[in-house]
Amino acid sequence: MRKTGNRLLAVLAAVSMTVSLLPVNAVTAEQTDKAQSVQEVTTAQTGGKVQSVQAADSLKKASKAPVTFSEASGTYKDAFSLKLQGADTDTAIYYTTDGSDPSDPDNTARIAYADSGISITDRKNDENVLSAIDPILFDAVNVKGSSDQKSFVSTISAPDKSKVDKCTVIKAAAQHEDGTYSDVVTNTYFVGDMAEHIDGISESCKATGKDLAVMSISMDADDLFDSAKGIYVKGDTFDKALKEYLDGGGKVDWDASDLCRKLDANYKQKGKGWERSTHIDYFESNGTDTKCQLQQDCGIRIQGNYSRSDYQKSFRLYARQDYGPKNFKYAFWDNAKDDEGNVIDKYKKIVLRNGGNCAFTTKCSDSYWQSLLEDLNCDNQSARPCVVYLNGEYWGVYVLQDDFCGAYMENKHGVNKDNVVIYKGDAEAIQPLGYKLDEGELPEGVTDEDYYFKDLESFMSTHSSLENQSDYDEFAAMVDEDSMIDYFATEVWINNKWDWPGKNWSMWKTTAKDDTNPYADGKWRFMVYDVEFGGISGSGDASENTIRNSKLLKTGTADEKSVNYDKPHVRSFALMMTNKNFRDKFIARLESFTNGMFEKNRATTRLDQFKGMYQPILDQFFERFNTFNGMTADKAINGESWNTYGSLQAIREFLNRRSNQIPKIVKYVRNYYGDPVDVSPSPKPSTSPESTNDPSTVPTPAPSAAPSQVPAQQTASPVSTQNPSDTGSNAQAGESKETLKDGTVVIRITDAKGKVTETKYQTKAGIYRLSKNNSLCYLAKNNAFLKNKTFVTIKDTEKINGKTLKITAVEKGTFKGLGKLKKVMIGKNVTTIGNNAFSGCKNLKNIVIKSTQLKKVGKNAIKGIAKGAQITCPKAKKKAYKKLFTAKTGFVKKTMKLK
Repeated sequence: MRKTGNRLLAVLAAVSMTVSLLPVNAVTAEQTDKAQSVQEVTTAQTGGKVQSVQAADSLKKASKAPVTFSEASGTYKDAFSLKLQGADTDTAIYYTTDGSDPSDPDNTARIAYADSGISITDRKNDENVLSAIDPILFDAVNVKGSSDQKSFVSTISAPDKSKVDKCTVIKAAAQHEDGTYSDVVTNTYFVGDMAEHIDGISESCKATGKDLAVMSISMDADDLFDSAKGIYVKGDTFDKALKEYLDGGGKVDWDASDLCRKLDANYKQKGKGWERSTHIDYFESNGTDTKCQLQQDCGIRIQGNYSRSDYQKSFRLYARQDYGPKNFKYAFWDNAKDDEGNVIDKYKKIVLRNGGNCAFTTKCSDSYWQSLLEDLNCDNQSARPCVVYLNGEYWGVYVLQDDFCGAYMENKHGVNKDNVVIYKGDAEAIQPLGYKLDEGELPEGVTDEDYYFKDLESFMSTHSSLENQSDYDEFAAMVDEDSMIDYFATEVWINNKWDWPGKNWSMWKTTAKDDTNPYADGKWRFMVYDVEFGGISGSGDASENTIRNSKLLKTGTADEKSVNYDKPHVRSFALMMTNKNFRDKFIARLESFTNGMFEKNRATTRLDQFKGMYQPILDQFFERFNTFNGMTADKAINGESWNTYGSLQAIREFLNRRSNQIPKIVKYVRNYYGDPVDVSPSPKPSTSPESTNDPSTVPTPAPSAAPSQVPAQQTASPVSTQNPSDTGSNAQAGESKETLKDGTVVIRITDAKGKVTETKYQTKAGIYRLSKNNSLCYLAKNNAFLKNKTFVTIKDTEKINGKTLKITAVEKGTFKGLGKLKKVMIGKNVTTIGNNAFSGCKNLKNIVIKSTQLKKVGKNAIKGIAKGAQITCPKAKKKAYKKLFTAKTGFVKKTMKLK
């Protein structure tokens, strides 16, 4: 295998880059107007959210002022001259254009800066550098055997320069008089609007109403493509594995691609030893307006399992103090919220996924399915499309996702990240387990990878059934019932298959308990990810009995056990399904998805939104990554007349028929256990689906036009929506729904004459009515919105139709009788808790009151909540609130605490 070193790449870069020195007067008047002062640009990059601080790897750096740039990262209409400045006028400055380190004195690619400036031009006609590398060095898919059956030959070639868009990356460092260097500063420049670089970006953004993510990754090319240490290539690891295979009598034959993917390679190596340093410039753009939102030095690894051998590979980015800030401090996804409803704006890891099994078809099948998931008792990932540039060269469309880890659980659920352990299904990781400890550490002296599963395994080895309720309760104290139900119901409904359930499963828990946090109870919970095989074969998949085909119910003798029976998640589910109460709950939840998350009209509308989001930007991708099958954006999204496999059209065909199969799966389960088959009749399809989900990738669209008879609401209300008072002579009593641009669902209750008697506003956080003083009252009474909730946050404010309104009351009876509810967080603006608000919530153990304005707690408001319940309030209000929580409210002094 050819060795690809940084010096070779530097030579190529020097030949191809149109970066030259220009006299000062080459800067146009327009560029001068656009330029910021050197000090302004420096402040923007090193303070606040936008930072660019790189740790030294090879040379001691002095803590002196870094180089300042005259222009910030971004898009510029015309070519311009970039000026660099050190802390002192006589400071020597070095820069690079190939991603390498300018502070390395042995780097022959670095350039001494001259006062005349650096010319930043449109690089569309430049020769390829990284993109010119022979795909055989890193691609294991598009290959065939050589004539002597001893090596591999690529079936594709590197793309032409016209297929690879380009931007300019400048890294600079100052050398001080004592020989030390400043930190390296990195900026990325696009000449021309982003629409001139990314085909279809304007159309994609118009379809979603949101900007497209663009990420520039820059790093030493040797860290990617060197045969010894490069993480992107087959490398020396592959050469060794191939030699061993051939020495053992093997041949590279008709199954060359399958063999090539199985052989060990550099890109298959995992762990921190195969993490490299990199820099990211993260932009958001609608094609004409582009903003650089984050600049940061971080770590980078190859991500994934089988897809590591793909032509385009996935990346995982790590924020570490080894490189710079210890977190990525930016809200990449506006629908990613913690349990209190706050948008998460801090991440330890983020993933640039190539699409996994759909890397060279839709890219987005996994994120499509996950965008439909709402109000689940198991975690799933936020996602959005992202175009990546690698050392200034277009590297294609990726899916930007959050990543499950201890920090994710801490940010999401408020648990201590150091107490989180996560197991992940990985058939190739550890045999015979087929899973690995993906997060957390084994106790000192312990070597068993399954250590944290020991209690679970011990119980399952002595119990073949949970028909006895006491046995079930004991097991349910180890595995969260609601999380398991939602996880398996989701996987079954979408018919995720092949990789699942053997792989692509994950369970987490905390190793220490915290009674104030329902997620820190030590129970195992589940996470949904990599579900792109859901509905992948179209209508054929729709008729599959996923429970039977995946053998999820086998708990008997060895002959009956499925190949997945030894996996803890399958075995746990099979055992819990032997309990009829659990079985009834699972079936009810599975059936509810047909009218809820996966209701056909709702799901196909979302599918159209994904089509509008991805199809415009995929043609450029397939031109850059042209594989043997000649894939195009149209084929990826719409399929072909004779084959829709892997396309969004296949998912559409699946959705058209899947609801018909769910009753048959239910009947199979009932028959399997000998239950009456009519215990849980399937619901009839809904004609008026309701959606409160607002995924970061796709906002729920507003109606294209208001009904002609509908007058506007009175302007006195801060929430301006359509509010019909008369819908005509044929009006009937009932309710109507309208979805606003921000995803809020307006629910209007009408009488027999069609007159609106009540208006409600439903968001993902709750259902509200508008009070007379233009604040909101929480009134999601005991209905489908709340019935499966274990933890509810009543927020401080809610934004409806562009208006931010305070939430000041919890209506009477809102949570009455909700048996699953365990914890409630009450916002700081609440002044009133109504009669019977929480009465009968027998498992409600924690009520946290943030408000210092509470004036009234109604009769029986907390009557019948859990014994030993604890009410936590602001310390300064403890005395006053003791007077509010009297015996009339249901407060029992002997068994409850207010602190």
